Amino acid sequence: MTALSPSFDLSVVIPLDDDHGYGEACVGSWNAQTHPRARVQLVIVDPGNQASLMRRIKPLLAPHDLVLEVKSENEGLLYARGASSAQADLVFMTEGHCVAEPHAAAEILSVFQNPAVAAVSGASTHLHPTLIAQQQTFLEKEWLGAWPSGHWQAISLRAFAIRRSVYEHLGGLRPEYRRFCANAFVIELERRGLRLAPTRSPIVRHGNSMTISDVIDTLRDCGRGQIVWRRDFRQHGNAALADRYLGGLDLWSRRGDLARGTARALAWPLLLSMARDWRG
Repeated sequence: MTALSPSFDLSVVIPLDDDHGYGEACVGSWNAQTHPRARVQLVIVDPGNQASLMRRIKPLLAPHDLVLEVKSENEGLLYARGASSAQADLVFMTEGHCVAEPHAAAEILSVFQNPAVAAVSGASTHLHPTLIAQQQTFLEKEWLGAWPSGHWQAISLRAFAIRRSVYEHLGGLRPEYRRFCANAFVIELERRGLRLAPTRSPIVRHGNSMTISDVIDTLRDCGRGQIVWRRDFRQHGNAALADRYLGGLDLWSRRGDLARGTARALAWPLLLSMARDWRG
């Protein structure tokens, strides 16, 4: 990883592969923090598919911020490259469609005041301008309500922070696990007995997926990462452990099953979104 700089309290890694139209608001929100901006470093990861957005964002950056060109559609690789280039001891990972609350940096740093905390899982609220986005809010509330705070199933790179020393010790994010890379990393935190702490309040507003295509792409990519993660564990003789986390192969193959009420709630907005996608 890049050498540490005592000039920064926090490095914020922001890949801009799918900003959902919130890219400028995302970067602008880090320019409006209560914590001194000079102590916060932004690490913008440009995958090469957002030339117009990058032209608009670069004037918003401070001289000490970084822009990395990583031409890849693999989100796991974008985060891994960004984290390895960050120069602060504390690294926060978020998404280009997340708008930070003004107290976000200060809140993250305050949780890390406890030396026993290895990582922080940030709470979030939602931005949902479309019917599909509104249903994502509904689904996430149902999903997160099923798990205790900080559970690996509830982890998201919209708001995840880690001590650099811990990140390096655990080998960092594994790009081959794609969008499952954060979940895999937190599973390893749990296995090592390291503490993951929540924030006291929401620190980002998440711009939800606006179309069914966005939802399908995300779930498919996460599924691809799970397949590789499960394969790796089985090859190392840990098939039972993989089953404990993801369920047996039969259960895992039905991971997309929905409760009847959830399926009914999704049906109409899904049809409308599919129609819009088809016309567009």
